[in-house]
Amino acid sequence: MAYLDWLNTQLSGRLSAGAVGRVVFIRAHLALSADHGLLVPVAAGGLELAERWVKSPMRRVYAQGGVKPGFVSLLAEFEQGQTALISAEAAPAAEASALLLVTGQRGSLRFDDYPEPDALVDMAGDMGRRWTNGITGALASGKQFSRPPG
Repeated sequence: MAYLDWLNTQLSGRLSAGAVGRVVFIRAHLALSADHGLLVPVAAGGLELAERWVKSPMRRVYAQGGVKPGFVSLLAEFEQGQTALISAEAAPAAEASALLLVTGQRGSLRFDDYPEPDALVDMAGDMGRRWTNGITGALASGKQFSRPPG
């Protein structure tokens, strides 16, 4: 199982059960690998997690950073007014972390995980793959992008 799929499993049940009410804001800081080439796929996976948990169509995404500086930050706006701030940062495998804060209308949920390196062999799997071209293009152009087709 890909790490981001596991992360989704850990939180989806709680969120679906109404632990925080309707989700209005997500902050995800994902420092999962020293490999700068994985920053965009990890950020894309985080964006897909946010979309699943917010349960609203994406309006637009702003991107900053890149492979060279060692971070990718995304600010996502959703159709019903929710927002998500997703960041993927290069980090040595021994210091990998996933720090999440999900804020809803009736509370918040914090989830911190410090995965062992063997849990990160397959980080994103297929999660977020449809977002990678949009993120890469936005980083290169400095322009926002919106929901991918399909």
